[in-house]
Amino acid sequence: MARRYITRYAEIVNGFIVPALGKLPLTKLAPVHIQEAHNTWAADGGRRYAKPGGLSRRTRRHIHRIFSAALARPVEQQLVARNA
Repeated sequence: MARRYITRYAEIVNGFIVPALGKLPLTKLAPVHIQEAHNTWAADGGRRYAKPGGLSRRTRRHIHRIFSAALARPVEQQLVARNA
């Protein structure tokens, strides 16, 4: 069961988060960048392949949870001052 979760997390990170925000340095990441990514995911999905429509609310919520947790770690380690 844990393997399925790890696989899904990797799909989320590699399929949505990295393409949308992966080129930004962590120190330059701002809430506006995250909001733009959310808007893209809601409008057209931000998919690498052409599939019409935005991502489901559940998928967007899952992306947000994974991304938020990933950003909490650098704050804990004092690499950045706040979680964008």
